[in-house]
Amino acid sequence: MENNSERVFSVKSQVDDVIRRANSNFHTAFYFLPPEKRRAVQVFYAFCREVDDAVDMNFPDNGNGPSKIINFWRNEIERVRKGEKTFTPLGEEIKEVIHIFGGNLLNYFELILDGVEMDVFKRRYHNFDELYEYCYRVASSVGFFCVELFGMRSKSAMRYAELTGVAVQLTNILRDIKEDFQRGRVYIPLEDMNAFGVSEKDFAETKGSEKLKKLLDFEAVKAKTLFEMGRASLKRDEVAKLYFCHLLSGTYESLLDKLRKGNFYLDGKKIKVSTFEKLVGAMKTIKWWWPEWVFR
Repeated sequence: MENNSERVFSVKSQVDDVIRRANSNFHTAFYFLPPEKRRAVQVFYAFCREVDDAVDMNFPDNGNGPSKIINFWRNEIERVRKGEKTFTPLGEEIKEVIHIFGGNLLNYFELILDGVEMDVFKRRYHNFDELYEYCYRVASSVGFFCVELFGMRSKSAMRYAELTGVAVQLTNILRDIKEDFQRGRVYIPLEDMNAFGVSEKDFAETKGSEKLKKLLDFEAVKAKTLFEMGRASLKRDEVAKLYFCHLLSGTYESLLDKLRKGNFYLDGKKIKVSTFEKLVGAMKTIKWWWPEWVFR
């Protein structure tokens, strides 16, 4: 049975605190949303950060750390679903989002938890299909949430959300490759590592081997292709309705391009995409709206 002591899991759950502490690619896009939708996205983002950060701080799992946190949040989401009083400020915020935009959005909170749970128990991925499933859970879920928030559930819009979400998470993986390795996680599929003759020792090298760079570029091409496939799946009349999603995907695609140009910054240098680069990236995702000379 849960008790008030479990509130410690969400001492920092208040949405504004999470948003304020985070340095995120979401921030620029937030300001282009109307107030209610902005708050809904902020709440979902805060939930993702709260769960992910709590699990990371308690990794590896010892039976009382990440698993307990995930189960707590599963129960909190279930309380929201049943209309019961929640144990956290964030739970109350989620309840308000559901009241305004509908209970189906709770499915995506649960999908996030499924993905984070994979992070607890799965530290290596044998092939791209396994990695795709992880990316689908932790990132396509964000796309589904945003698409549905804008009142869209067409097959084309959901396909866009799925493919773009996976591309975004692959970009995150490529950006955090060294940091994840230090935490004992390797997301690059073992099948691909073997094909390029890369071992885990290559991840530990200060500047990264040439074969590692080639492997990472191979994965980056997958991400780039998924971004392009996602855009191609949208119908023309759906593009304007998903402007917020284009702002996000454009930001991450710009980050991906920068990673490739910088040899994935394996030397430990910090990579940063400026606000201008984010906006240009977003414009490029809908470039058929713009005169051709803009992007020459």
